[in-house]
Amino acid sequence: MFAAAAFVLPVAVAAQVPPSNAQQSPPSPAGTPATPQTEVDRQSEAYYQFTMGRMYEERYEVSGLAEYAGRAIEAYKRAYELDVHSSVIGERLAEAYARAGRIPEAIAEAEGVLKQDPANLPARRILARIYVRSLGDMESSAGQNEIVEQAIAQYREIVRLDPADSEAELWLARLYRLVQQDNEAEEVLRAALAPRAIDSREPAPQGNSPHSSAAPVWLTSGQRHEVTALLASLVLSTRPVAHQPLREGCRSW
Repeated sequence: MFAAAAFVLPVAVAAQVPPSNAQQSPPSPAGTPATPQTEVDRQSEAYYQFTMGRMYEERYEVSGLAEYAGRAIEAYKRAYELDVHSSVIGERLAEAYARAGRIPEAIAEAEGVLKQDPANLPARRILARIYVRSLGDMESSAGQNEIVEQAIAQYREIVRLDPADSEAELWLARLYRLVQQDNEAEEVLRAALAPRAIDSREPAPQGNSPHSSAAPVWLTSGQRHEVTALLASLVLSTRPVAHQPLREGCRSW
C-alpha cells in the first residue's frame, strides 16, 4: 500500500518537470501509459504519478496557472487508480480539487477516504475547511444552517480524534455560537481549558483576571454570551492557535 513516508524522489522524475516560472505554460503530458501488470510495477507507477502530482501542485501554488492544477489532479487520479486503498493519495486528490475550486469533487473524494478510514484526520480537516469556506457563498439561511451542521459534525470528530487541536476546538465553538448553541460552545471551550485548568488560588493569566472573577456571576445570571467570550479568550491565552483570522474572530466574541 502507498505510504508517503516510504517515498524517495527519483532524479529522473524531477528532471521531467521544468523549473517553476509563472510565465511558462506547463508541458504537455505524455500519453497515458499502459496499466502495469505486476504489483511491483503498479506500486512503482503509483509512486511516479503521485510524485508528478506533487510537483505539478507545487508549480500551481507558485504560478497560479490552472493548467498545473489540472495536471496535478490527473496525476493523482492515475495514482489512485493504481492504489485505490491509499488514503494518502485520496487526501492529496481531495486537496487538489479544493485548491482548484472544484468543491463537489473535493467533497466526494474526502468522503470516499472517510468511508475507508473514518478516523482519517486530514480528510476530515479538508471537509471542515470546505464547509466553513462555503458559508460565505450561501444566500438562504436554511442552506447556511445545513452547512454549519456539516461543519460542526466534522470539527466534533476532529476534536474527538485529536483533543490537542486547539484550532478545531475554537472553530467548533464559533460554529455552535453561530447557531446560538451557547451551552455547547461553552462545553467545548471548558474542555479546551481542562488540561490547564486555572487554580483559583493561583494568579490568573495576565490580562484575564477581571473577567475571570466575573465568570461565576455571568454563569448564575444566565449570560452565556459573556461566558463563552471569556473562555475563548482564555483558550487563546493558554494554548497556541496559529490561524490568525480565527484568533481575531475569537477576540471579537
